Amino acid sequence: MVKIVATSLQASLDEAVRRLEREARVAGGIHHPNVCAVSDFGKLDDGRPFLVMEHLTGESLATRLGRERSLPIAVAMDFAYQMLGGLDAAHRRGVIHRDIKPENLFLIEIGLGRHLLKVLDFGTAQVLDTSSPYGDELTDTDRVMGTMAYMSPEQLKGVRDFDARTDVYSAAVVIYEMLVGTRPFGDVPSDRLAEAIAFTRAPSILHRLPNLAHPVARAIDTALSVDRTRRPADAAAFLAMLAAPPSPTSIVDRSVPEADPLQIISDWDLPTHQNRAQDDWDLVTLERDRRALVASNEDVLSIDVKIDREPLR
Repeated sequence: MVKIVATSLQASLDEAVRRLEREARVAGGIHHPNVCAVSDFGKLDDGRPFLVMEHLTGESLATRLGRERSLPIAVAMDFAYQMLGGLDAAHRRGVIHRDIKPENLFLIEIGLGRHLLKVLDFGTAQVLDTSSPYGDELTDTDRVMGTMAYMSPEQLKGVRDFDARTDVYSAAVVIYEMLVGTRPFGDVPSDRLAEAIAFTRAPSILHRLPNLAHPVARAIDTALSVDRTRRPADAAAFLAMLAAPPSPTSIVDRSVPEADPLQIISDWDLPTHQNRAQDDWDLVTLERDRRALVASNEDVLSIDVKIDREPLR
């Protein structure tokens, strides 16, 4: 798939070019099955830049939620694990996405009702690694970047020293929306939304979904803390909290057969397809199996689980 700047307005063109170059440099260095791969970047004869990305067939999470509003717990948690896996790959490289929302999460059907999720659009990303050859060019700390309904409190307050916890907050909003069908502040008028997000504690997800496993609810509520020091440090830490074994008294949703939100889906019964999506799904399930094995250990947060893949040639 080729992405080309199409605008004819110079101001818009300059911004679009800046975002496209940012996406090429940042996403091109992240190789993970849950991140849309970027394989090439250049300029057309007329000077417009282009970006070559892997071809994706499916729909955005926004489209899916627009049709179904909320998702079964098992499905929502599967998507949450994959989203955080992709963000973990970015965070390991010192990259903060800054615009996590359903529109930037793409679903590819791979059979048997299962989907591979891809994180898209690193056009507003911030690079924290100043040793990177393009780190200083891509920090862009003087502007508020993102989509208000999914922004973290510190983004809306204009804080400059971003870190991975801003993505953790946005990811928690997406997970909340997948499970409940509305965002934490979905009933707040638009003219008061920024203030509510920036200064108000989000309502516990258990108020909207009382049958959710309590450890999962606690992880989501913690990730939605206004004070970022109370949130998981990054996507890996948030994922570890979500995947922690529930206590025997935890409440889980039984409305859907085998809808345990902590169920680990095995790929052994999937049909074999010689395509990129299937290969990516295999890597995702392998990573999830590894996380499941370590989730019951006390040192789960210190275990380094990482899968890298070579870019397309």
